[in-house]
Amino acid sequence: MAAAPLAAPGGGGAAAAAVGAGSRRGRGPALREGARVSALCLAWYGLSAGGNVVNKLLLGGFPRPVTVSLFHILGLCGLLPPLLRAWRVPPAGPAQLPPRAYPRYILPLAFGKYFASVSAHVSLWRVPVSYAHTGEASGETQQ
Repeated sequence: MAAAPLAAPGGGGAAAAAVGAGSRRGRGPALREGARVSALCLAWYGLSAGGNVVNKLLLGGFPRPVTVSLFHILGLCGLLPPLLRAWRVPPAGPAQLPPRAYPRYILPLAFGKYFASVSAHVSLWRVPVSYAHTGEASGETQQ
């Protein structure tokens, strides 16, 4: 029994038309996902910049960077689940980490994150430059 003849190169046929239609249909969700990721990046940038300004003002009147860092991280823990649900991020499966991994890897990472947050808040608190000055310094100077 002979095999069916293959389509001529560049001919296409019904199979190529089906593949082409599928690739056109797949573009919409990919574009939506790209727009969603772009919106998330812009929101992250905006919230980070705004948060730094708010923290600078807050630490000027309440000079307790360790407390500010603690409440910042607790706020992230409390607000992250509703945000993930709003963005329709599917829940992760059960953790596949062995019990020894938590004290060995997770707790040092958590401490490092907290230490980095405290360090950032201390620098925001102690550095006397305002955000208005950094904006002026990054622009062109006109004389």
